[in-house]
Amino acid sequence: SDSLYFNREGSYPTCGAYNSPDSPYASWFRFRHFPDDYACWWDVWSLPEVEESDPSYLTYITGENGILAKWLQEGLSGWRLDVADELPDIFLDTLRKRVKSVSPDALIIGEVWEDASNKISYNALRKFLLGSQLDTVMNYPLRKLILELLDGTTSAEQFVTELSILASNYPKQAFFACMNFLSTHDVCRVTTKFGKAYDVSELAREEQALVRLSDTERKHAAVLHKSAALLLYSLPGMPCIYYGDENGLEGGTDPFNRAPFPWGAEDSIGIDLTEWYRCLGNMRRDYSVLRHGAMRIWSENGLLLVRREENNGISTLTVINPTNQTLPLPKFCGTPLFGTSSTEERTIEEHGGKFFLL
Repeated sequence: SDSLYFNREGSYPTCGAYNSPDSPYASWFRFRHFPDDYACWWDVWSLPEVEESDPSYLTYITGENGILAKWLQEGLSGWRLDVADELPDIFLDTLRKRVKSVSPDALIIGEVWEDASNKISYNALRKFLLGSQLDTVMNYPLRKLILELLDGTTSAEQFVTELSILASNYPKQAFFACMNFLSTHDVCRVTTKFGKAYDVSELAREEQALVRLSDTERKHAAVLHKSAALLLYSLPGMPCIYYGDENGLEGGTDPFNRAPFPWGAEDSIGIDLTEWYRCLGNMRRDYSVLRHGAMRIWSENGLLLVRREENNGISTLTVINPTNQTLPLPKFCGTPLFGTSSTEERTIEEHGGKFFLL
């Protein structure tokens, strides 16, 4: 509401939509009764909803000299669209055309929490991944699968089934470009999620503000976190780190997942996690097969196995043990390059993970 376009607070000399029905921005907003009764996002009065299909708004954002073109010409690499399923098709269609006309390689990522290939919003089946709107989406379904695998909610066999369905539903280009993550500003941090035996997000804000992990809980969470991150970096898509996850930062739902980074106050678990993520980053950088290679996933004796293969004959194998017991490694596994425990053992510890070059 405190923008020059709406100007409810009178902070600007311009005539905003709130100031007059004759404002050049009046058609951008939906007034039920001028000026105080207007459509706003989730009924938050300070967030008046924009009418994205309004012709003058579309021109302002997607026109030849609009916002998209300006920032792409300044060197922007792409756009992440918040709550993309609340944006109308005409806006997404027009946005893509402008973005790709200015910068064909610019990336368009949408925030969609469900399977984006069959998402229904506002009683319509959306066409996010049919080539006329988004390049790819945030991969909330993968986050859910990884967390449920490591916390014992689902089995390796179930994980294989669910991820295979997702991979078959998405165009390959979109699946291999998905924004993959373990935490965001909209969900509990992965450390807190793994550390507590109950769902912190179901607590009232006053209760979430008091949640802290004990040393035992924090150590347990770190074990699960390492294997979850290894799996994240082993799968197709773009592994993304929500700041602080690499340090084991704790936090429930918004705003408790937005705590400042603990510069200079890292504990041994945080330091160890940071080194783990550094190894994962090096792994992803050094082996192009993890970025481009074909994926094969299967379960075997309770273990989850992810193989990535390239035409040049290079292949990798990631083995995750989501169970509560130590299990033998498959006989074809050699010596792992690294893992969550000793790399020389022929077993894999409970909730552990190991990475092999085949």
